[in-house]
Amino acid sequence: MYIKIFNRKKILRKFNNKYYYRKIHRYTYKKFSSSSIDNQYLYTSFDYRNDPENDNLENNPNRINFIHPLRTSQKECEILSENEEICFMDIGETNQILNSKQYSMEDIINHHSKRLEVLQPYYRPFITHTKGILKNSLDAYIKNNNINSTQSSKHAFIFHIKDYQLTHINIPYTRGSLYYKDSKDNSTHHIVQLLKDNNGFLIGTTSVPEFAYCADTRSKIIGITRNPHNPQLTAGGSSGGSAVAISCGIGHVAICNDGFGAIRIPASMNGLIGIKPRSALKFGKKNGRLINFGSGSMAYGTITRTVKDAAFVFDLLLDSGTPRKK
Repeated sequence: MYIKIFNRKKILRKFNNKYYYRKIHRYTYKKFSSSSIDNQYLYTSFDYRNDPENDNLENNPNRINFIHPLRTSQKECEILSENEEICFMDIGETNQILNSKQYSMEDIINHHSKRLEVLQPYYRPFITHTKGILKNSLDAYIKNNNINSTQSSKHAFIFHIKDYQLTHINIPYTRGSLYYKDSKDNSTHHIVQLLKDNNGFLIGTTSVPEFAYCADTRSKIIGITRNPHNPQLTAGGSSGGSAVAISCGIGHVAICNDGFGAIRIPASMNGLIGIKPRSALKFGKKNGRLINFGSGSMAYGTITRTVKDAAFVFDLLLDSGTPRKK
């Protein structure tokens, strides 16, 4: 297997008794045997067919043919077929069937949750499935609809957040690292809270490479996050879990951050709409001060299946702040 090793400067740094190459400037191709690679972070393989760590369904490193989940069992096939039409609807279509009373919000959430549970072992897009938060949000949604009928006029939607810099109180915040595997954050990110306050239902946190370091989503916490269009190829990164989840029909919107392509790369590799806004764009208020979408090269954005869904979320965020300049 050929891998890239950057050769202008080889800087070794010690972390948890293991050495990592810090990639700087130029690279050359060098050939390594699988036995000489002790750490998966020393290389990035964009084609898993010849990857010594190819961990397919049977966890057999020599197996290179990935079995598509739709061919695994009749029961799973029935579950996916049953909820496919509902889960791939955009936000507008979902709220049309909610208003027509064909389905309740609980039904919509259950369909997305079942799809997550079936596809998670194959593609591994999620770190956490936030069942408790979904239940609390659903209870609040039903209570508000019973008290105030205008609440139902707000579009409801399901979203998930990247497990890096986007946090929710009392759920795991791993950053893709074993070092933080059991850590939890004691606050909720202002974007997450704003979406929840506007009928957003948080279904989970999505996988990232360790500390969102590279454009290929794999970590020792969750393993390889695979591309649903071709599971033998990369899903991109560092928001690979978010893109795979949306591509699989789990959730309407993925909230991510992007410094050097973390939204745009996985969106393009999974056939989705990825938007990184200007970091100076302002929305919402925190402690009486307007908040930027980001700082420097980093900005928070979305990955969606349709332009309509992306426009809906940005309209929701921007309408909570100052009027936009035309």
